[in-house]
Order: sequence, then structure tokens, then C-alpha cells
Amino acid sequence: MEHFDEYLDRANICLSKKGVPPSPMAAYNRALSDWDVFSPHVYPVRVYIAKDKTFHNLQHSINVGAIYEEAQAILKRLRELRVLSQDEEPGALMIRLREV
Repeated sequence: MEHFDEYLDRANICLSKKGVPPSPMAAYNRALSDWDVFSPHVYPVRVYIAKDKTFHNLQHSINVGAIYEEAQAILKRLRELRVLSQDEEPGALMIRLREV
């Protein structure tokens, strides 16, 4: 498995060879509401785009929307079971699964 430093080294070599960066600005460990916050788009060293629920790490990206949808379904079911009230937003949750 590769590490972030190796991704960064590879991106640095690639960008150095091109001579002209793909964007005038890179973003590291940032969350943005939308790609279009900056024009042109930032170069994503480590960026989370909230609008499409996608995390970008240099040339790699992953959409975490499915995790969000599953969490929403779990919360809905817990409210149906009356484990949570309809208007309560949980900050953390522990549920007893069996007697100890």
C-alpha cells in the first residue's frame, strides 16, 4: 500500500515536468462547499467537496455519499424504534445489544 508521501512525491515530479501547474493554488486539508468556490479550481492535495460528498487526495478520489445515506437510514430506523426522539440530533450514540 502506498503512503501519502509517495503520492505527494509522484505529484511533485509530474507537476515539475509539466512546467505550468494545473491551478494557481493548491489546497491541503481543506473542506470546500463546492469546486466552484475557486476559479480555476484548486489543485486537490487533500480536499473534501461537501456538495458532492467527495474526498480528493491528489489524483485519487472517493465519494462518501453512500456512507452518509446509510447513516441517515440508520438514524431514521432508530427514530422509528423510538430510540431517538424525532427532533433530537445525536452527537454520539451507544445502544445495548445484549445483557452483560
